[in-house]
Amino acid sequence: MNAIAKMIWQEAIEEGLKEGMEKGMVEGMEKGKKEAKKEVATTIAKKMLKRGTSAEIVAEDTGLDKSTISKLQKELFATA
Repeated sequence: MNAIAKMIWQEAIEEGLKEGMEKGMVEGMEKGKKEAKKEVATTIAKKMLKRGTSAEIVAEDTGLDKSTISKLQKELFATA
């Protein structure tokens, strides 16, 4: 491989690494946002359930599925 080809190869590798890192950062940030939203919804759901709000309304208002709400109810009221 001559010097020019080597230089082009190195630049291509560096560009690929840069693009991969940028894509990974974006994907990581999106995943983090999704997880944060679910944590907030879960916290709100727990508060609503403690106040006696029905599971149906909690699911509707938080966007959590009924299975998740059911698990939260079991966690909250298992010790009560």
